[in-house]
Amino acid sequence: METALQSLESGEKAQMRGRAAKPGEVVKVVAFLASNDASFVNGSVLFVDDGAAVFKR
Repeated sequence: METALQSLESGEKAQMRGRAAKPGEVVKVVAFLASNDASFVNGSVLFVDDGAAVFKR
């Protein structure tokens, strides 16, 4: 059975940059979506996954 650390490491390897997102990188996306600048963003799914959903290796 895979440990939490092994799971994190294998997930990081799957990212195009070879690392997990930093909290600040995710916070910027959340802040944008909560702002008036995103007032026309509606009913969308925004992946903050370094392209892993689209560019799987």
